[in-house]
Amino acid sequence: SSDFNKALREDAGYLVHSSNYLRELDVYRELFPDEQIKVTFFDDFKADSAAVVRECLEFLEVDPDLELDLSKSHLNPSARKQVPSPLLRLARSNRLFKRAKRLLPESLREGLRERFLWRKWRGRPEWSLENRRWVVDLLADDTREFLVRYGKPPDLWDLRAR
Repeated sequence: SSDFNKALREDAGYLVHSSNYLRELDVYRELFPDEQIKVTFFDDFKADSAAVVRECLEFLEVDPDLELDLSKSHLNPSARKQVPSPLLRLARSNRLFKRAKRLLPESLREGLRERFLWRKWRGRPEWSLENRRWVVDLLADDTREFLVRYGKPPDLWDLRAR
C-alpha cells in the first residue's frame, strides 16, 4: 500500500499522466481525423459487450456478424500485475537508458526486465486519501472534457476523493 502511494509520486509520468485520456488521444488526433478514431468505454463494454464489439467491427469495416467468444474470464487481475522497480524508475529518467535498451538483444532485455526492472505486485493497491485527491486534482478537468467530447456526461465517473 505505501509502495503504491510512493510509486504514484515518484513515477507520476508513467502511472498518473498516462491516465489522462484526453491528452493521450490528442496525440492521435494530430495525426488522424476524428472520424478515424473510435473511443469506447469499459462501462459500455461491461453493460453490453456484444454491442460494443459490433460497433468496433463496423467501425473497422469488418463483418459485424462475425462470431466472437466474449465469455473469457477476467484477463487483467491485480494478482498478476507488475510494477516498476526503483531501478526502472531511476533508469527511465536517463536518456541513455532508452538508447541502451534498443541496442540490447530481446532475450537479454527480457531477462533484465524479469530480474531487475519489474516486480510482482502483492495485493490490491490502496490509495491514500492525500494521493487520491492529488491525482483527481491533476486529472479532473481533462477527464470531464474527455467525457463530454466523447458523448458522456461530465460526472459519469465519480472523481470526488473519498
